[in-house]
Amino acid sequence: MEIKRAGDTAEKQKQPKGGKEDYAQKKENEKLVRKTQAAIASVEKRIGELEAEAASWDAKLADPASHGIDMGDASLFDRYNALKASLAAQVHEWEKLSYELELLETIDN
Repeated sequence: MEIKRAGDTAEKQKQPKGGKEDYAQKKENEKLVRKTQAAIASVEKRIGELEAEAASWDAKLADPASHGIDMGDASLFDRYNALKASLAAQVHEWEKLSYELELLETIDN
């Protein structure tokens, strides 16, 4: 009777597969890495745009009188808060994608 240990299964999984399977898996992983990198670049661009817009709003809100802003307008703050929420969501997406990229790159190595 053969006794299987948990470590035996892990060792078998670490053994290299056939050449074609390894190559196909490596290419698929490289494709996912490139796709994730492109998504990160897109999100970073959007974050930059949102940060610039938020900085503009911050400057206007710091001196509302000179920018002709009615501080009693509740819709103004709704738009500002929506902008901040959108920025937070994009930062969260960037963090998620960065983590996924890190995992994909560790698989490749």
